Amino acid sequence: MYATAKYYFFRCTSCGAWYYTKKRLKTKKCIKCNKTFQFKQSAKFSKVCNRIDAIAYIQALKKKDVEEKSIRVQKYRQLSL
Repeated sequence: MYATAKYYFFRCTSCGAWYYTKKRLKTKKCIKCNKTFQFKQSAKFSKVCNRIDAIAYIQALKKKDVEEKSIRVQKYRQLSL
């Protein structure tokens, strides 16, 4: 169906936003925090998949981050009461 390729999934080093690309980069400008970070210093992994699966992985990673943040906020509120 769709052509498969090796995709790199990586995070911004300052704000933690997830990105993906087919080629290995040296630097990337984060859209969310407007800072430049180096690819080699970011948290990353690679996966062989098609474009549709890559988008699905990114959406799942972003959803997981939102859930983790909400859990941390709830724990903080319980401790402060």
